Amino acid sequence: MEQPGKRKLAAILMADAVGYSRLMGQDEMATVAAIQASREVFRTEVESRSGRIVNAPGDSILAEFSSVVDAVAVATEIQKKFAERNKDLPENEAMQFRIGINLGDVVEADDAIYGDGVNIAARLETLAEPGGIAISGTAYDQVVNKLPLHFEFAGEQHVKNIERDVRVYNVRSQSATSHHQSDGSRPAGLRSAKAVRTALVALAALLVLSFGFIYQFRSPETDNVSASAPDASIAVLPFTNMSGDPEQEYFADGITDTLITDLSKLRGLLVIARNSVFTYKGKPVDVKIVGRELGVRYVLEGSVQKAGKRIRLNAQLLDAESGSHIWAERFDRPMADVFAVQDEITRQIVTELEVELVEGEAARVWRRSTRNPDAYEALIKGRRHFFRFTRAEQSKADEWLKEAIKLDPEFALAYAVLSFKEMIDYRYSWGESPAKSLKQATELAKQAIALDDQLSLGYFSLGYLYFINDEDARADIEFQKGFALNPNDAFGVGSYGITLMYRARYPEALDYFSRMLKLSPVPNPGNLHFVGETYRLMGRYDDAIDSFNETLELAPTYMAVRLKLICAYVGADRLDEAKAELKIFRKNHPAFTVTEFRDDWAPKSTSYRDTEEIDRMAALLRTAGLPE
Repeated sequence: MEQPGKRKLAAILMADAVGYSRLMGQDEMATVAAIQASREVFRTEVESRSGRIVNAPGDSILAEFSSVVDAVAVATEIQKKFAERNKDLPENEAMQFRIGINLGDVVEADDAIYGDGVNIAARLETLAEPGGIAISGTAYDQVVNKLPLHFEFAGEQHVKNIERDVRVYNVRSQSATSHHQSDGSRPAGLRSAKAVRTALVALAALLVLSFGFIYQFRSPETDNVSASAPDASIAVLPFTNMSGDPEQEYFADGITDTLITDLSKLRGLLVIARNSVFTYKGKPVDVKIVGRELGVRYVLEGSVQKAGKRIRLNAQLLDAESGSHIWAERFDRPMADVFAVQDEITRQIVTELEVELVEGEAARVWRRSTRNPDAYEALIKGRRHFFRFTRAEQSKADEWLKEAIKLDPEFALAYAVLSFKEMIDYRYSWGESPAKSLKQATELAKQAIALDDQLSLGYFSLGYLYFINDEDARADIEFQKGFALNPNDAFGVGSYGITLMYRARYPEALDYFSRMLKLSPVPNPGNLHFVGETYRLMGRYDDAIDSFNETLELAPTYMAVRLKLICAYVGADRLDEAKAELKIFRKNHPAFTVTEFRDDWAPKSTSYRDTEEIDRMAALLRTAGLPE
């Protein structure tokens, strides 16, 4: 029997003209001529790299290459040529293309190609910016570091008719990304903290699964944080406690946290993380300034009063560009209706922002781990103590989280947060024993998932626990499950970036840190620390030194960062500066030695897969003058 076609691996390029129908409506003849000229540009460039045009219907182009490097190089050159052509044209006459590139298995028959490999390239094209290029994770893995380009991670994307989510990267030329970079090579989002801080008082985020210290800090004033905000982007500001009782702050914060969590589950919406929005807590705000500082189009703000068994809640959705009201509502309900109120606010935001729910999202967004208001209240009290990150506060968190579980034994979210609390106890030896804390953390994460397999926090916790246990493949699987359920979780994104850093997958780690900083744009010591450490491990010492110094501006007593800054200075052959930093370090830690670093501090505080890294750091510290 004759085979219908042959299978092969190919790099597929799919391009489509932006605004083709609009251009045809304006001037059919001119648009047809422009499309024909565009096809010639594609043909010339594709053939220059031994590719072939497979099909060119209407305003679309489908091409294939044997090399991903060739496909991306061609796409970059094509977009460069169109940008040059368009610079003197009015916007409504410019011919722009979106380009998607995928490396995948295809079926070739009668000179055409078919299959998911082609379908994914087509979906990537729709995700690309006008004049931009989006590539899949399979393509990225082959091309990274082989072209003078920057690849900006855009998350795990669900695309139509493809069962598994697709890793997506936007391709940036060095010139296009230079405004994000100190040396032409920093990923977008990993910019200097000095360029993004604007009159903010920031509560430092903890990447709780990592080592380091927790700080409260105040950012100095600046006046120039501005970003082009995506249309579907929102910041939920901390709800104001109107009860007059400071003890009710936990409830207002809990409402804010829940709304952020609900909205973060929406793949089509960028939601700013808790750590950044809570820097505005208790302060009068101008929503236009908030929009510029956080890079969002919309802001939700409100107030809440809990009186006995009733809640009174006001919420309003604002356009951050104009400051105008889009929607406002007042709720006066029994406490038992708190979940219905939160659902109603979320539904209204989805409607007003015209966010299209993909398959399964609606069920995830309005799925509740509990419908018991007393258990919910115990959870948010526990979570309030948890975010304070001291031994005493973690103990109080433990009491309230266990109370939540007692009130509702099937409360999955309470199990997941308690899993993280146990992981904190493991890291800092705050529990009965680190081994017991680690075992309990793992059991709690698994129980959370068993109770609710749609709870992303459970997968993030379990993923990091597998990483701690050197089960990297299982860690990757759990993290990806979490991202499929909640692509906007800055904590999950940052935590996975840390695991990649420790595993020496540095470009990927920087991609995840870039995404984390978009979701949580207010700089904090934890974020900057791990960016700097990634640069140091890559040998990019100047970038590492910049990040570490920015971290120490925010947290001058951050011991781990000061040690790594010393190592970076020695690595960069800046020995005088290394010795100056060591002098500062020894004022606070006069008895600290190389032996203590190598045999005690570093093994407990780091998770390098390269077992020789601690010895290398010890040698650098010895060179700087740290006593043996």
